[in-house]
Amino acid sequence: MSREQAQRTARLKCDRPEQIKQQVRQAQMGATTEATRKDVRYAIRMLRKNYLKGLSWRLLQLVRRIICIPVSSFMLCLFEVRTES
Repeated sequence: MSREQAQRTARLKCDRPEQIKQQVRQAQMGATTEATRKDVRYAIRMLRKNYLKGLSWRLLQLVRRIICIPVSSFMLCLFEVRTES
């Protein structure tokens, strides 16, 4: 009998097969829970990163519309007034 078979036989004699099955299920559930937790953390991190990029772009566009367009229009008006005089 090989070493692995001897260990398996000893485990089966000492522990009931249902207990071993339950331990395996719990280990698999723990691995699944851990993987899910890591996936959720990654998704939150990516959403936060992309949301902040989009938010900064929107703020930049808003500043451009509020400040730059009226200022450039005012400068054009001044330039037209000076050239007509």
